[in-house]
This record gives sequence, structure tokens and C-alpha cells, in this order.
Amino acid sequence: MAAVDAMSVIVGALAAGGVAGAKDVASAAVKDAYAGLRGLLVHRVSGTPQEAEVLNVLDTNQVEPAVWESQLRQALTATGVDDDAELLATAQRLLTLVDPASARSRKFHVDASQAKGVYIGDGGTQSNTFS
Repeated sequence: MAAVDAMSVIVGALAAGGVAGAKDVASAAVKDAYAGLRGLLVHRVSGTPQEAEVLNVLDTNQVEPAVWESQLRQALTATGVDDDAELLATAQRLLTLVDPASARSRKFHVDASQAKGVYIGDGGTQSNTFS
């Protein structure tokens, strides 16, 4: 299984959610998950030097998907969001909602070795207390 970096998961989820959310047949769950991911990302980059660039790319819809994804990846690179476990989990949840059949057949390998309070796997529960 090839490793997929967290940034690819986040950018891919934003792209897939944006496309799916624009369709009339998209479920409310997909639209809500996309809005949640986008909102969380905007919150995470708020106050960073890259904030304006990220917001500009997110609000741009007239470019080709591959160009948009490349621009978003470039804008996000210095923000550190690829180390954000909550953002990654939200992106994975959106990908699962957008394409449940594909999500069952694919698994992502994400290095979260430096993250705190991360649960990786299927069907588990976790309770964290940080001090």
C-alpha cells in the first residue's frame, strides 16, 4: 500500500467535497462535512502569514481542479496543517461520505507519530485528557 501524505488527504477532501457539494444530489451530510472541513481549515490558518493566500485559493472556483489543488497545496505548505490530527480526521470523514464504496476499499497511511491524542483505525473509541 502506498503511503498518502496528510496534505494530499486534506486537499483531496476539499476538492472532492467542493465538487460533490456543488451537485444538487449531494447529501446534507456531505455539504455539512465540507463546510465543517473548510471552516476548520480557515480557523487553523487564521492569523498566519498564509491566511490571505489560502482564503483566496479556497474562494477561487474558475481554475482547473488540478491547478486549484496545486495552488491550495502550495498555500498550505508553510501553515503546518498537515500535522493537525483533527483536520485530517475531518478530511477523512468527508472522503468517506463523498465515496463510501471507495473509502471501504482504500486505507490511508498517515504518519501521526508526533501527534497527541490521535486514534487511527476503524470502529474504536478514545477518550483523551491532556494536562
